[in-house]
Amino acid sequence: MKTKWLLMMAAAAVFAVGNLALSDIVTRTQTDYDSAEEFLTDYYAGSPGYDLGDGWLGSSDIEIGSDYHPECWTGVGLQFDQLGIPTGSLITSAKLTFTVDENEDPGTHNDLTIFGEAAGNAVAWGTTAEMVPFDVTSRARTFKSAAWSPADPAIGQTIDTPDLSGIIQVIVNQGGWSDNNRLTLLIFPDAYLDGLEHMTNPVTGHTYESGGSVAPVLTVEYMVGNFFATNPNPANTTVMTSSNLELSWTNADPNKPGDPVY
Repeated sequence: MKTKWLLMMAAAAVFAVGNLALSDIVTRTQTDYDSAEEFLTDYYAGSPGYDLGDGWLGSSDIEIGSDYHPECWTGVGLQFDQLGIPTGSLITSAKLTFTVDENEDPGTHNDLTIFGEAAGNAVAWGTTAEMVPFDVTSRARTFKSAAWSPADPAIGQTIDTPDLSGIIQVIVNQGGWSDNNRLTLLIFPDAYLDGLEHMTNPVTGHTYESGGSVAPVLTVEYMVGNFFATNPNPANTTVMTSSNLELSWTNADPNKPGDPVY
C-alpha cells in the first residue's frame, strides 16, 4: 500500500553577504628590535647571553629551531606594528615569508609550531640588543596554531609558512585590538613543546634574513563589512522561499519481518 504525505518547506534560510570589502596588507618587521630569539636549552650554560632563557634582539639573522648547534634550541618571536586591520575584520588568509640566509643545520627533528601572542596590543620586546630573559616563552599563546616543517631552499630564495589566518583572527578578536596595534607571532620547535631532552633530540636550524629589504614579511588578507545582515538588501540577497514537496512510499508487510520500505 502506498502512502503519500505533503510537506510544506517553510522559508528557513537566508543567504546574504553584502557591503563587504576585501583588503590585504603586506608588511615587514620594521626595526632591528622586532625580532627576538630566546635560547630554550642550557647547551651553552655559563656563556654570557647564552644561558637558558637568555636571548637577543635585532640579530643579523633569525635562527629558527636551533642556533649554532642542533642541541641549542631556540624560540623566535616576530612583531608587526601599525597593520591597519580594523576591529571586527574577518581574516581570510595570512602567511609569513622568509628569505634564506644560510643552509639549514640538520637535526633529527624538523617540526615547528607557530602561535600568536594572545594580546590585543603586544608589548614591544625592548630597545637594546640583549633581550629580557624568557620574554618569548613567557608570553601567552593563542589557542590556534599552525604546524610547519620547513624545506631547505637555496640561499637567497624565499619560503612561506602555512596559512596563519586562524592565529591572526584570534589576535584581532582580542579585547583592546585596534587597527594600528602591535601583534606578535611565536615559533617553537615541537621537541621543546613536547618536553624532549635536548642533548638526544637535535633540532634542525633554519637561518633567515632579519632586516632591510629581506626582513620577514607578513601578508594578511581580510574582509570588513556586514558578514551577516539581519535585514539584507534584496538586491544583494538570495532567499529560499516556501515550496511543496510530495513524498510517497510502499508500506512494509507487518507479517514479514525485515520486509523493506520502498
